[in-house]
Amino acid sequence: MQVLLRWFDPRSLPSIVGVAGQAVIVELTRPIATWMYRGGSSEWRYIAIDERLRIEDAGQFSLSLSQRQLDTLEKHDEPHALMSELSDLGLIDANQPYAIRYRDFLHRYGRAIQWGLALRADLHAFCVASYQYGEAFDRQGEIRSAIRSAVAGEASLLQEFELVPAYVWRDLMRDFEKRAKSIDEQD
Repeated sequence: MQVLLRWFDPRSLPSIVGVAGQAVIVELTRPIATWMYRGGSSEWRYIAIDERLRIEDAGQFSLSLSQRQLDTLEKHDEPHALMSELSDLGLIDANQPYAIRYRDFLHRYGRAIQWGLALRADLHAFCVASYQYGEAFDRQGEIRSAIRSAVAGEASLLQEFELVPAYVWRDLMRDFEKRAKSIDEQD
């Protein structure tokens, strides 16, 4: 199987470097003297380049990755892909700096992982709901039960959410809008 690795995408770069190892860094950094990136961080990150190993003549090279390495890369990029989907849905303000959006999203994504959700569709449904109904939406009893059922494999999270009574979702929306209004008034 051939895959396209976006070497110069600062969102993917840390995982590629971590998975591929030093030999790939040597190949990637010819003839680069310094490599800095931000990605999901507010601070600059650096890739260490060993000057002794630098070769001025850059050329093509092939890289073979095991299935485990490919799975690791995919798992690392999953939050970025989900965040992009939620941005496309208009749930995440794309005008904010990427690092701020990513940090906020990663917190929500992490909550889904803590619940034990593993399927991409379930992670997506959880994160969508966290933006629509507030970050703490999963503290409501009926919602907690729905998440537990999805984790137990009884149905997808979206199917479980459909079984939650409409008044629960209305109450969550009303509370979320009140909090948002209160925050806007404080600003």
